[in-house]
Amino acid sequence: MYGGLAQMVERTLSMREVLGSMPRSSIHIIIILLLLYTMIYLGKTRRKKNKVKMKKRTNKKNHNINLKKSHKNKTKRRKLKGGNALLDFNLTGYLNELFLQNKITSCPVWDLPTNMECKQIHGKFLTGYDQSLEMYRNLHRGELLKYMSMTIKEQELNIPKIPKYNCSQVVLGTMEDLTKYIAYNNTNLENNEKIPFSILQTADWDEKTNIAYIYCAYYGQLGNSDCKHPIRILLPKDMNRLINKEGDARVTLKELCFVDKLVNKTDQIIKILTTDDSYDYNILFV
Repeated sequence: MYGGLAQMVERTLSMREVLGSMPRSSIHIIIILLLLYTMIYLGKTRRKKNKVKMKKRTNKKNHNINLKKSHKNKTKRRKLKGGNALLDFNLTGYLNELFLQNKITSCPVWDLPTNMECKQIHGKFLTGYDQSLEMYRNLHRGELLKYMSMTIKEQELNIPKIPKYNCSQVVLGTMEDLTKYIAYNNTNLENNEKIPFSILQTADWDEKTNIAYIYCAYYGQLGNSDCKHPIRILLPKDMNRLINKEGDARVTLKELCFVDKLVNKTDQIIKILTTDDSYDYNILFV
C-alpha cells in the first residue's frame, strides 16, 4: 500500500515539472528575448521615421532657401532693369522746360498726316535693315559690339519690361540709346526668333516717312496692336542730348513733339519708368 502511494506521489511531482514541452524557466527566457527583439525593432523603426522626418525638414528648409535666393535674384534683375513702377508723365511740361533752357522756343512743325494707309506702307519702314546695321557699326561700333557679344539672357537684363511675344513694340530714341535694342533684335533674328522690337530702319529716310511711322505706331498699325503700350520712348536724362551741336532739334526731339501732339489730341496718358544710374535715359510708355 505504502509502495503504491509513493509511486503516485512521484508521478504527480514529475507531472508538475513538465507543464508543457519545456520547463518554465525556458519560457521566461523566450518571453524576455521576444521583448528585447520587439524593443530593438521598435527602436529601429522609430529612428528610421525620425530620419525621414529630418530629411523632409531639411528638404523644406533647402526649398525655402532656394525660394529666397530666387526672390533675391528676381529683385536683383528688377533693379538692373530699373524697377517696375510706372508713373504718369507730363510730356508737354518736359518739352516746355527744355525750350526754356535752349534757343529752340517751340516744337518743330510736324503736321498730322491725312488719309494715312498704314498697311500699304508698313513694309517700307524696314527696307533698310542691313544699311541701318552698318551705320550703327560705323557710328557706335564699341557699344554695338559690346551688346552683340552678350548672350540673349544678358541682353535681356539690360532692357526693362520686354513686351510679350505677340507684341512688336515700337521704340523711339537717339541712335546711341537704341544700340542695345538693335543688338537684341539682331540676336533674335540670328536665332530665327521673332524680332521683339520695331525700329524705323528705312533705306530712304525723310521726315514724312518718320511722321507716318510714328502715326501708324501710335494707332497700333505696325504689328503692335496687342501691346499694352504700343510705343516706348528712350527719354534722355540730359535734355541737351536732344539738341545737336548747331543748337537745332535732333530727330528724337521732333519725334517727342509729334507724340505729344497725338497724345494731347486723343487724351492719352503717358507713363514713365525711372531707371537707375546705369541708364542714360528714362523710358516713356505710350
